[in-house]
This record gives sequence, C-alpha cells and structure tokens, in this order.
Amino acid sequence: SFSARPERPPLGSSRAMRALSDHGRELPVVNQIEMHPLVYQERRPVLEYCLENNILVQAYGSIFFGQTQWLEDPAVTSVTAAHPSRTPAQVLLRWGLQMGFHLIPKSTKRHRLEENMGIFDFDLSAQELETLSSMKGALGAYWNPLETPVDLGKTSADEL
Repeated sequence: SFSARPERPPLGSSRAMRALSDHGRELPVVNQIEMHPLVYQERRPVLEYCLENNILVQAYGSIFFGQTQWLEDPAVTSVTAAHPSRTPAQVLLRWGLQMGFHLIPKSTKRHRLEENMGIFDFDLSAQELETLSSMKGALGAYWNPLETPVDLGKTSADEL
C-alpha cells in the first residue's frame, strides 16, 4: 500500500540523490534547478552534494523571472554600478557562470538573447559574488525541489 512506502525525499534535493545512490540507482549527470542569488544559501547542501558527486547544476530562473523588484534590489544595482556597460541581467548571469552553473536563460527577444551572450568578457570580484550570494528572497514563480516529493519506484528486492 502507499502508506507502507518509504518517505519520499524531495526531487532535486541532496536527500533524494542520496536515496537513489543508497538503493543502487545511478545518480543524475545533471541536476536542473532554479538557481540565482535569492535561493543560493538555501540550496547550498544540494550544490555541495552535486559538486562532490560530479553532477552538473543547470540553472534556470537566473534573471529572477524578470521580476523588477529583484532586478532593482540594492545588491544587484550596486554590483551593476561597478560595471557601467552591463545590465542587471548580465551581472546575474555572470554570477551564475562564475559560481560554476550551466545557465539556460530564456528569451524570445533577439536583443535579450544578444545581451545574454555578453557575459564572457568581464568578471565579478569575490566581494561582488558575496554581495549577490547573500541575497535572500523568493520569486514564487517556480516549484521548489527541496519540498516536492519524488517517487523512487521500487527500492527493495521484495518490491521488484
């Protein structure tokens, strides 16, 4: 019965990936999760697990779902001000790149696609990375893999 199943860890969480490994399942090669400065601190355990297990973190939502309130946050505007030819979107994408994430920014507008590509010829300082990394908040635009259960399927010899 359903109630006899083991507790389901959240999909994308380090607990879910440990459960996969503990039950002889292969770990994913890529973990695609919402990743930007607002959720960075909350998701550090997942990021550390991925790093330790050579799992690529593929980040979506890197530009705060375009929410102006966060693009105009003092942390973002102060870092952007230090790079006068850059936009907040470019600064956020550069943060993700320097943090080691595989970025998948979405846009259907040509000028934004071109803008998104303009992140490879500047660097953020360690202090700028820390300023952005210390942000906290929630977009409310995406599901949270740290809270969503996942069905690991049959996990014991009795169930197979």
